[in-house]
Amino acid sequence: IAHLEFLKNIPGTLGGLIKMNAGLLKFSISDNLTHVRLARSWVSKEEIKFSYRHSGIDEAILGAKFELSSGFDASISDAISAKRANQPKGASFGSCFVNPEGHFAGAMLEAVGLKGYAIGGAKFSEEHANFLINFNHASFEDATGLINLARARVLEKFGVELKTEVCIL
Repeated sequence: IAHLEFLKNIPGTLGGLIKMNAGLLKFSISDNLTHVRLARSWVSKEEIKFSYRHSGIDEAILGAKFELSSGFDASISDAISAKRANQPKGASFGSCFVNPEGHFAGAMLEAVGLKGYAIGGAKFSEEHANFLINFNHASFEDATGLINLARARVLEKFGVELKTEVCIL
């Protein structure tokens, strides 16, 4: 399916991908989306306020319609493979934080000593500090404890409030 190559290896469900407007590089799932099925009705893409890793949808997503074409762009796949080369493999929450304007969340986490740091079974990857990984049956408390610690340290050192890219329900 052309123009969805970027979804390769992004963890999650279709509803979750749409809720957070998942993407990679310059691509987002909303690019080819036409409608979303919510509990109340089908809603057109134009009625949703999509932005970087955000949709504004605060209810269950039950379905989606896309405008698609056949084909495969190998250059997109190659660019994605190159981008993923320094990202961890295995059980991951994906990118934990949205990059604040003018900053890279991973570099900030590394600067505050959290690259490879663990709480329980969750830790920030040694390969890329903005990836929260489940290396040993992480609990909700492990993950949120690590997220809260990271937000506090980055705020203290840089005066920047990190926003989560992962959706916490």
